Parts: sequence; structure tokens; C-alpha cells
Amino acid sequence: MEHHLWGDSMLGYHLVSLFLHAFSAILLAAILLRLKCRSAWLAAAIWALHPIQVESVAWISELKNTLSGACYLGATLLYLRFESSPGRTESPGINLLAKKSRRSPGLYLISLGLFICALLAKSVVATLPVVLLLVLHWKKGRLGWKRDLLPLLPFLLMGVISGLFTARMEHLYVSGELGFTDSSSHLSMLDRCLVAGRAFWFYLEKLCWPSGLSFIYPHWTINPDIWWQYLFPTGALAFLVVLFAVRHWKGVGNAPLTAFLCYGVTLFPAAGFLDVYPFRYSFVANHFQYLAGIAPIALFAAGFHRWVPRHCGRRPTNSLFPDLHTILGLFLLGLLAFQSNRLSREYRDEETLWRATLQKNPDCTLALNDLSNLMANRGNSRESLSLLERALEIAPDFGEIHCNLGLALMERGDPGDQDKAKYHLQRAQELIPSFWETQLGLGKILLQKGELQAGMDSYRKATLLNPLSATPHAYLGEAFSRQGDWSDALIEYRRAVSLEPNNAASLAGLGSSLLATGLVEEAILPLERAIATNPALADAHNNLGIALIRAGRMPRAVKEFELAVQLNPANENYHRNLQNARAQASGSGTGKP
Repeated sequence: MEHHLWGDSMLGYHLVSLFLHAFSAILLAAILLRLKCRSAWLAAAIWALHPIQVESVAWISELKNTLSGACYLGATLLYLRFESSPGRTESPGINLLAKKSRRSPGLYLISLGLFICALLAKSVVATLPVVLLLVLHWKKGRLGWKRDLLPLLPFLLMGVISGLFTARMEHLYVSGELGFTDSSSHLSMLDRCLVAGRAFWFYLEKLCWPSGLSFIYPHWTINPDIWWQYLFPTGALAFLVVLFAVRHWKGVGNAPLTAFLCYGVTLFPAAGFLDVYPFRYSFVANHFQYLAGIAPIALFAAGFHRWVPRHCGRRPTNSLFPDLHTILGLFLLGLLAFQSNRLSREYRDEETLWRATLQKNPDCTLALNDLSNLMANRGNSRESLSLLERALEIAPDFGEIHCNLGLALMERGDPGDQDKAKYHLQRAQELIPSFWETQLGLGKILLQKGELQAGMDSYRKATLLNPLSATPHAYLGEAFSRQGDWSDALIEYRRAVSLEPNNAASLAGLGSSLLATGLVEEAILPLERAIATNPALADAHNNLGIALIRAGRMPRAVKEFELAVQLNPANENYHRNLQNARAQASGSGTGKP
């Protein structure tokens, strides 16, 4: 929908993300006020302005975070209103302790609907019913089956279904692909516990001291034989046990325990127990804790509200100046906003982001690989190859890097690079048999070396591995056309155009195949569409000129040949066709293009 509204203009996407994040902050403040938490607005402002949230808001791919967050918090607020919804005779306001008040089914259904919307945006929010139970237990002291547990069963069921579906997709399309040494699929349950314990403290550290925030963090080496790695999960469990033990102490209560249990539960889907795509590169990411950070921040804001007046004195009632609590709060928010503004500049464009990531994490293979692709697209093949070679030194068994290095060497076209390119592509094929781009590159290399059958087989494998992509069919069509097999070429180009109707190369290939098979009138339309999509296709202009001459449209044919010559002055065929067309247009020539 956004793409139809403003296309590739980034401003619209950013405004949507900012609006959703700001709206979520307002919803969070309303939730905390309903729960009668101290400094609710301060907590919401800290959550909104914290630098660790920049990744979720500034990175447009994480629209799923801001969208699911708004639905998640909306569902939470409405469920709390449902839980405490008074009868007509009751006074307004929250009353979570009421046991016989009449509750609104409308609020319940809307809350459930918003929760389903949140799941459809990002299934990580499946933990909401558990968080709601923890909050209700904190406010009530105990839970009842009929009033508290039963209404949340549909929420729990939807969460389980969504979680299982996502786990299945991750298994098929993440851990199901081979050759990624950074994947977590090989981790044992003990390894996962070590990852989760470390992640628990990692995010708390970044919430408390947001320094060194990075788009991709270094990938941890998890080894159960290293004793100090057990300190993280052991410390997390000990911390929760202490909070449980001191909950009856004066001035402590259940709030700290509830806050950190909510934090741990919300963090659970991305803590290491389930395989997710980014684990290939890092076990932690700022956007993983987008919602998990709410509970510790709310606890901090409440403690701040309680501690500052007690230890720093209260503002006199008749004073014109704000109290110290307000001054310190505004100062803290100003610092967070300043840091967030600085960090958001790293998301200005793709190159800026990858270079900033490499400054903080020089061994990040994802940044090296993607920056290499960016440099290759800009024609900087030297830096592109250098980045890929460096990435391969770090991860010698990373199939995608072998594939990209092979493709880069092939595109450079140096005679000595062809054998190297073939080696890297074959190595990529061994590591990732399901990677269709490898088959395309390997097919191209084999065809260049004259191994026609092997090259065509690689192209066919690519079409089977990715049947919904037009590119393999276009490559196969080009291979058939070079062999003069125009009927098979026509079949493949038609498939390519049906899958991607606006691909200029496929349209040009389709038009050329139609022309070669004698279907002149049918050839004109795809050639015209190809040129309209990409006016720089010299061969398409030339073939369109040929089709127009055969269709008897001489003046326009001359124009197309002139454009072909302008685009590629070194091509003798284009010059010859132009001369013949001009001669026929003037009635003095008999040559045929």
C-alpha cells in the first residue's frame, strides 16, 4: 500500500514508522497509567527515545516491529479495560481487584482482533497472554481459572499457532539451507541456554548504558567447555530467585520480579531457543528487544520517581521552578534523544549503514558481502572483490560469499578469472545446493567455456529451485536463442515475462524470439515495452527496427536504427541496417537488414 502511495520515496515510509512508534508510546503511557505505575509518561518517553529503538524505527524493514508493537500495545490496553470494565453503576477507573463486575465482550473481541493483527505483523508478540497473566497476578495477588485464565486461552492458542507456523518457516528456509556457519541450527539445548543467559544481560546492559550500539553485533562463540559462559544463565536465574525471595521485604513488593519476568518472557522468542534468520550473523540485535525493554524501563521510571524526591528533597509548593525530579528527567530524555539522533544518521543510506557497521564490527560477513554487492553495482569491482575476499577469510565455508565472489570474478571478465570463478561457484554449489543464483552463475561460466549441456542443465536447475523467478527462465531463453533454438527460447521468454511483465531484458528476448520465428507483428509490442522500460537497450532498438521494416513502417524503423547506432556506435550491423533502412525509405535501395 505504501509503495503504491509514494513509490521509492523514503520520507513516506519513515513517517509511517515514526507515527506508529509515537502512537505506541502513547498507548504505553495509557497502559502504565491504568496500572497506576509511577512516572508513566517518563517511562513511555524513555522507551520512545531510547537509542536502542533506532534500529526498529529508522530501518524500514522493521516496519513489522512498529506495526506489531502498536497492535500489541493496543490489545494490551483494551484487555486491561476489559478486565476491569465496570458495570453502569460503577465509577470509572481501573479496578483490577473487582471480581464480579460486568465485563464488556466488545472490548475483549477487539483486543483479540488486535492481537491477531500483531501476530500477522510479527509472531514474536505471541508471548502477550503470558505477560498479561504476570501483570494480573501482580495486581491481584492470585489468579482465578474462570475470570483470569479462561479468557486468555484464545490468545494463547493464536500465539501457539503463529509461533509454530513461524518455527516451521524458519526451519524450512533458514536452517534448511546449508553452508551458513553462523546458523544456530547446530546448537544443542545447553548451547541455547548459554545464548539466552548472555542475551538476558546483553540487552539490560544496552538499556542501562546505550553505548556501542551496532546494526550487527559480533557473533558469539558458544562453547560449553568454557566455564565463564555459564555465569550468564546462572546469574540470570540467581537474579530472579533473589527478586522472588525479597518480594515481601518492605518497600520491594512484586513489581521488580514481575518486571523482569515480563522482560524475560517477551525476550524468549529471540533469546536463542528458536532459530531465527539473523542468528546466522549475530545472536543479538537491537530490534529483538523492541517490546521486551518496556518492563525494565517502567520499573526504572517508577524507581526514579520514588528515589529522587526522597534523596534530593521536594520542590516547595509555591516555587516557580520545576523540581529536581523534572529537571533530571528532562535531562535524561535530552541525552537519549541526542544519542538517537546521532545513531539514526547511520541509516541514511545503505553504504553508510554497512560502513558504520564495519567500523564497529570489522568481521561482519553480512556487511562485507552486502557492501561488496553495492560496490559491484556501482562499477567498483576492485573494492567489491577485496571485500568478498576478506569475508571469505573470516568465513571460508560461507556458501553465499563463494557464490558472490564467483559472480564478481566472472563479471570482471579477465581471462585468468574464469577458472577461479568456476571454482568458487562449484564450491558454493556444494555448500548451498538450493541457492539458485549459484546455478545461474555456474551455467553462464560453463556456456562460456563451451560446455553447452552442463551449462543448460545448471540453468534448468535454477528454474526448478526458484520457479517464481523470471531470471532463470530469461537466462535459459538466451541460451536457447544463441544456439538458434528459437521455439524453446520463445517458451522460456514467455514464462519469464509472465512472471515479471516489466522486465526489459525478458521483453526484449521475447520480441527477438518472435521476430526470429517470423511472428513480426507479435514481436513489435514486447520490443516497444522493453524500450519503454529501458531505453538504453541498443539491441532492442535494432530488432524493433527490423520488425518495423518487415511490417512496412519505414520512417519509424529508420529512427529505431538511429537510436541503436547512438547507443552502440561500434556495432557494424547497426550501421549497415541503418544505411539499408535509409536507402529503402528513399526508394534507392534494395538491401534488407
